[in-house]
Amino acid sequence: MAFSQELNTKMKSILVLILLGYANYNKTSARIEDWCDSDKLTEITLKRFPMNAKTNHEYSSILYNRSNDIEGAYRHALIAIEILPEFCEVHLTIAKLSFSLQKEDDFIKHLMKAIPCAGTHSEAFQHWNQYWTITLNQAQKDGNPKEIYQRYTEFTNLVQRDLRESVKLWNTYLPPDKQHKVDGEL
Repeated sequence: MAFSQELNTKMKSILVLILLGYANYNKTSARIEDWCDSDKLTEITLKRFPMNAKTNHEYSSILYNRSNDIEGAYRHALIAIEILPEFCEVHLTIAKLSFSLQKEDDFIKHLMKAIPCAGTHSEAFQHWNQYWTITLNQAQKDGNPKEIYQRYTEFTNLVQRDLRESVKLWNTYLPPDKQHKVDGEL
């Protein structure tokens, strides 16, 4: 009798372990689909960590690229930059979204913050040159280039100042023979 009671207890324990294993397997296999889909994973991460700048930036890209939700993308990019104000990639993203939303001041402001950064400099500077070329040409056609040219000069001086500061910082990581000139032409 003791043997059958001990066997019954062991069987119950084994049955419980099997049921727990099966439940865990189902839960894990359901989560695998989420982990294999980067967009879904970003959404889940954003729900769990809403104050993560990188996740908000990634979600901004998803909204723009997958559903063309420019306003939603813009909102999440702004959240990312509030969390991490020196996040250069987000400044570039906000600049591009601002351009699409015809928010010229935001476009210029965030583009100016993206230009001095090593990872975004090239693309940001390309957008900068395209924007001012078009703007100055249009001002010339409209007959009011002086005001626009003055604005361009003011912003360009600010960008050059920021670039000089950025180059000084970059130079601290380079050996003397590889450092870039700070004064003069950039």
